Amino acid sequence: MHRTPYESLVAFILSVDTGIAVYLLPIVALLSVGTVALLSRGRRPLELVAMFGIAFVTVLAGAWFVFHVLAHRPFFRLEWVQYP
Repeated sequence: MHRTPYESLVAFILSVDTGIAVYLLPIVALLSVGTVALLSRGRRPLELVAMFGIAFVTVLAGAWFVFHVLAHRPFFRLEWVQYP
């Protein structure tokens, strides 16, 4: 009988390289705060939080590109395991 992929167990595993992440996340946060500080003259607090979130995601994506694509050293990896 042919089994569907919905009948098997699937686990998602997020692996983080703590050696890189411990140093990289504070640097990304400081760069994001610096970006917001440069662009935030006379803004409301909600706008500042939104600007920080956008800057954090953008700088983290840039760091992921540098480490994963250019340096071939991923600092986090999402893997999935399927049990038949």
